Amino acid sequence: MGELELVDLYWTSAGPVEVHFGREWSLFDWRDRCAQAARVGFAGIGLWHADTLHQLESRTLREMKVIFDDAGLKYLEVEFLAD
Repeated sequence: MGELELVDLYWTSAGPVEVHFGREWSLFDWRDRCAQAARVGFAGIGLWHADTLHQLESRTLREMKVIFDDAGLKYLEVEFLAD
C-alpha cells in the first residue's frame, strides 16, 4: 500500500475568515500558505472562489501556479463547485 496523500482544505489554512457572511478570502499570502502546506506534509491545497478572486488582484493564475509548483504541491482542490 502506498503513502496516503492529504490535501490542506481551504478552511484549514485560510485563517480567520467569515464563512458565507463576510470576508471569505484569506489574509495570508498564497506563497506562505502553499509553503506551509508542503512543510507540514500536505500534497495539495484547496482554494475558495472568493479567495481566488482576491489573489487575482495582485497576481495572475500563472503566477499562482508557479508558486504552487515551487512549493512541491501536486493537488489543487477547488472548493466551490456545485451542480
